[in-house]
Amino acid sequence: MKIIRQIENIVSVYDRVAKIVSLGLADKIRKKAIIASSMLTSRRGVVVDVGCGPGTSIREILRLIDPKYITCVDPSIYLLKFCKQRFEVERVYMDFVVGVAEHMPIRDRVADVVTVFYAARDFSEPQKGFKELVRVSRCSIAIGDIFLPDNSISRTLVKTWICHLVPLIVDIVAFGHGKDYRGICDSLNGWYSLKRLKEFFLELSSVKATYTHGYALGGMGYAVIVKDTCGFKRG
Repeated sequence: MKIIRQIENIVSVYDRVAKIVSLGLADKIRKKAIIASSMLTSRRGVVVDVGCGPGTSIREILRLIDPKYITCVDPSIYLLKFCKQRFEVERVYMDFVVGVAEHMPIRDRVADVVTVFYAARDFSEPQKGFKELVRVSRCSIAIGDIFLPDNSISRTLVKTWICHLVPLIVDIVAFGHGKDYRGICDSLNGWYSLKRLKEFFLELSSVKATYTHGYALGGMGYAVIVKDTCGFKRG
């Protein structure tokens, strides 16, 4: 619940500060992951965005995929209301569901594309949440996030940036919000590297392939997971 309250506190500065936290890579990662995952299926009508927050990723989904139906899932009623107000003029049917990734109230294989941006590291039970993403998806899953590199030096640099420098910078550009960004450091404890994330998904019988791309020493990146219904070979 602590991380949810922190995100609710920063909703007014979320997009602006995200550019700083990600070294300007946040939007690039979203765009590339959405395009890559949507290209795997000819059916792009239904998208489920998990951990949608204030709706930052919805903007890119609407622009790049042009879906007919979007389900936004988030544990925060406040953030879902904010997201709904932000996109109420869009000509696409949107549903807003209160729920957590580990127990999504959504039918099996209902989504052509499932997206999770900068929320997977906050899953209380990551592996259970990952399996739910696979269950809900008919074809592909896109995960973009901060990651902990396998290389010890790179991992130390990433944690120093996230845990110490980012809160200080945020206090300068968004006075008083630095304390809320210290929660990002907590969410990195026990978190994955892109390599480890790929290995986990490839162990699932319904996953045929996982493609990853890292940035900033592996501290940022995305993974696109392909299910067997997409007809791709494991790799």
